[in-house]
Amino acid sequence: MKCLDNSNLNPMLKSSIKKSINRIKSLKDLAEINELIDKKINEDSNKTVIDQDVKIDDLIEDYKKHLQASGKSKVTIENYVYEAFKVADYIKANNINLISLSKKDIEKYLALQREERNLKENAYSKLVTVIRVFLKFLKENKYIILSASEILIPKTVETIREYLQEDEIIKIFSYLNQRKENYRNENLRDLLIIHLGIDCGLRKSEILNLKWEDIDFTNSMIYIRVSKGGKSRKVPFNADIKRLFLNYRKKTKQYIGKVIKGSFGKKITSCALQNIVVGIYKKSGVYREGLCIHSLRHSYAERLRKKGTDIVTIAKLLGHSRIDTTQTYFHVTEDDIKNAVL
Repeated sequence: MKCLDNSNLNPMLKSSIKKSINRIKSLKDLAEINELIDKKINEDSNKTVIDQDVKIDDLIEDYKKHLQASGKSKVTIENYVYEAFKVADYIKANNINLISLSKKDIEKYLALQREERNLKENAYSKLVTVIRVFLKFLKENKYIILSASEILIPKTVETIREYLQEDEIIKIFSYLNQRKENYRNENLRDLLIIHLGIDCGLRKSEILNLKWEDIDFTNSMIYIRVSKGGKSRKVPFNADIKRLFLNYRKKTKQYIGKVIKGSFGKKITSCALQNIVVGIYKKSGVYREGLCIHSLRHSYAERLRKKGTDIVTIAKLLGHSRIDTTQTYFHVTEDDIKNAVL
C-alpha cells in the first residue's frame, strides 16, 4: 500500500480513499485501490489554471488585503497588486498549473518583462523584489510549492542622483513663464508641479494624490495624509507658492479633489507626470541623463542643506525615518569640501 502524506489532498479525495480502504478484502482489491489513488491524485494535481480563474482573482484580492494589513501605503499596494495581476495573466496565458509553478517559469517571465519594459539594473532588481513578495504570499498560503528565495535578487548599481542647480531652476521658470500653452492653465499647473517638488519636497506619488482639502491656506501647510511606508507629515509652503495655489484654483474653479490633473481636467497618471517634468527639462535646455521628477525632491533637500538646515529637520520634512536615507540626498561638491576648511 502506498504511504501517503494526505495533508495536501482535498477533503473529497481523502474521503474517497478512506471508503475504498475499508472495502479491501483481497490483493486484487488492493491493486484496484492503488490504481484509484494514482488516478485521483493525478486528476487532483493536473487541474489547469483555466479551471482556477476565479481562484486566482480571489487570491489576488486576498493578497491586496494582506498588503493593507501589513501597513503598506496605497501607492505601494497599487504597484504590488498590478505586478501580481501581470504574473497571474502570464500564468493563465501559458496554461501553467499554479501548484506546479517553477523557478524556470518565473525566470522566463522576468526575462520577458525586462526586455519589454527595457528595465535597467536597479529597476529590474526592484521588479524581482516585488515579485518575490507575491511568491512568498502564495507559498505561505499553499497556492504554490516554489519558494520565493529561489528567485535571486540581482545586485543594484550605485547611480548618480542628479539635482538641479540654481541657474537651471531659473531657466525652467523662465521657460514656463513664456511657453505657449497647448491648453488653458497648462503653464500654471506645470509651475505648481515644479514648485511642489523643489520648494516642498513632495514625492511623485504625493504630487499626484494631493487634494485641495489637504492644503491649509491659513497656516500655509500641506498635509500629506498617507505616503511611503504609511507615514503622514506636514510640509510648509511660502507666500509665493500660496499665491500660485490660489491663482491656479481661481483659474480652474476647482476647490475639491485632485490639485494636479491632465489636459482638460482629465486624470493624470504617474508615467504622464514623469513625462511632463522630463519634457520641461528638455525644452528649457537643462536636461542631462539622470534628471527625472525625483530630482526635484533632491533639489529641495540640497537647497535646505545649503541654507544650513540641520539634517534632522530635513529628514522630517522629507518624511524619512532614517537619517542615512536623508544623507543620500546630499550632493557634496569640491567647493563644499574647500569651504569647510577655509
